[in-house]
Amino acid sequence: VDVDEEEARNQIWDQTSRDLMEDEEESEEEEQPLDSLMQIISKRQKKAKATDSSMSDDDEHDRLKSEEDEEGEESISSQITVDPEKEDDHTSKDEEDTVDFFSSHFDRIDLATLDSTKIQGLHSKILTSFEKQNLEHEDQVDILLSSILHKTLHGSSSSDQDSWSRICKSAFGTCRKVLIENWKSKSKFDALQNILYPSLSSYADLLVAHTSTKIRNLIPLHILNHVLTTRQRIQRNDKKISSGEEAGNHVECRDQGYTRPSVIVLLPTKGLCWNFVQTLRTLMGLQKQSNNEEHEQRFSEEYGPDSNEEDQPTRRKVVLNQKGKEWNEIFGDSVNSSDDFKIGISIAKVSGIKLYTNFFASDIIVASPIGLKILLEEENNTADFLSSVEICYVGRADILYMQNWDHVETVLAQLNSQPKSMQHTDFSRVRQYFLNGNACHWRQTIVESDFIDPAILATFKRHAKSIAGQVRMIQRTQPEDSTVMRVVIPTRQVFTKLECNSFAKQGESRMLYFEEKILPQLRNRAHALIYIPSYFDFVSVRNLLIKKELQFVSVTEYARTSEVSRGRARFIQGRKPIMLYTGRCHFFQRHHIKGAKHLVMLGLPEHSNFYPSIVNMLENESEDSTSCLALFTKYEGMALERIVGRQHSQRMLQAKKNTFLFVS
Repeated sequence: VDVDEEEARNQIWDQTSRDLMEDEEESEEEEQPLDSLMQIISKRQKKAKATDSSMSDDDEHDRLKSEEDEEGEESISSQITVDPEKEDDHTSKDEEDTVDFFSSHFDRIDLATLDSTKIQGLHSKILTSFEKQNLEHEDQVDILLSSILHKTLHGSSSSDQDSWSRICKSAFGTCRKVLIENWKSKSKFDALQNILYPSLSSYADLLVAHTSTKIRNLIPLHILNHVLTTRQRIQRNDKKISSGEEAGNHVECRDQGYTRPSVIVLLPTKGLCWNFVQTLRTLMGLQKQSNNEEHEQRFSEEYGPDSNEEDQPTRRKVVLNQKGKEWNEIFGDSVNSSDDFKIGISIAKVSGIKLYTNFFASDIIVASPIGLKILLEEENNTADFLSSVEICYVGRADILYMQNWDHVETVLAQLNSQPKSMQHTDFSRVRQYFLNGNACHWRQTIVESDFIDPAILATFKRHAKSIAGQVRMIQRTQPEDSTVMRVVIPTRQVFTKLECNSFAKQGESRMLYFEEKILPQLRNRAHALIYIPSYFDFVSVRNLLIKKELQFVSVTEYARTSEVSRGRARFIQGRKPIMLYTGRCHFFQRHHIKGAKHLVMLGLPEHSNFYPSIVNMLENESEDSTSCLALFTKYEGMALERIVGRQHSQRMLQAKKNTFLFVS
């Protein structure tokens, strides 16, 4: 975005705050809460669109507005109310041009059927919280929508939830008919989905710190609706162009990007890719797997589950059960845990889903970050197939973070770049914002993660640039729900806050404290387990122990199975007094380390459930025979909150003292 456009957008954000205050004063005479909220956001979007004078007239509305498959279709559901007058109003081309991202998916709401008193309280709470805060322009819509999420999901009344259920149904009514029928036959919207789907269908950037089957079904619904609507629009324009040529008239339809792929899905394993494709098939209502039996058999062999699970030895089953249900769903023997894959998928209403299509002939590309990175690094390969991405879905970002987050950054940096080859491009139909190099501002970025880490949040802020705004849903952990409550052995858990003034110098602060305070005590203690979340810190600790000539064993994600078994045996027997255990090794292997009596955490684990599982490994002979020490800095506030709860974490981060004790 050039400087002039950036200044214009800043003025728009400032004006938004004044519009909110003026609207609140005018609402005393005659109030329509939801309608006024939509109008305020609509004003911002209309002005934002005016900053690009070369933007084509109806590109964005045609891309986002979900239309019916054929003219004269009957009403999809009796629960969805459609106002005939509003339908007629939106047939005007001039009005279609001004419909913005957010309100375009709520134009089917009949405000006359909504009880305004039910949503009055929610609306006033939003405006009050919005007005009281000193907001920067780039965070206004984010805070507004986050307030809606927080108020509705936490302590909201049934009337609030009912109001958002109506909004969700109205947004859901713009989906393709086949998706609506198949969705209703399988599931219903719950409270969380009622909140997320309107924001999702508005094409706002979305960061969800929650993983569940409900969310993993909701996002494919949105993706399929986008692809089917896009393909239907292109096919209809093909007929218009063909008819115009026969009549000797020139018809201009800008409805495409440089290349066909409009959706990129990043997933960590082939097993999760298999589940994603099965969800697409369910939503499409496909009775058979694929029209191409050869591709279907290949997909089952390369991505499908292992059918020999019943032949496992009894001891192996016991070991797998100890690792937990969550681990088995991702890395178990019955699923494909390979992290190197990429597959193209084309969607058609008649033929259904086609697998293993060429990327330039695909609608959806499902791949792992490492798989795409290897492909892009190969000779003569370019990122042209990523030049026209309109939806980027990063699924299970918490797993991708444990693999290698740099690969995700590499792929996201390649999105919507100008193509080097034009052999797959019809410039007469390319949307204007692609030609202007502004495609990243019209792309929706969806990140789903089990937790929020500073690296994930920074990536989202860096690459989520949609003019529809941002929605971030972050879980707040109450003390009674914190994982420190799951420690069952009697031990004193000491949390020590390290002084650190730079995020990049956290490793140096930990190493300095470890060498000066902890290492002298370890010389006189045996059976000491040192948990190290970062592999870089592990290398530093390992080199320090070698320099000090201390006996130790290490269990890492890169060690061979024989090395791990030999090291664990020596640690249990006491032949090696110290064991170094990395966080990524615990994530991928979930070893149960025996023989540990003293635990030192050189940093807080990103996954909060790791804390109780590791502490519970200590030999619980008595409270005095074990010890537990966890180091943290002020930059680990998110991880600390998940372990001890929000109230305790805030007090620990703001307190002047540096040592805190929890007793189980």
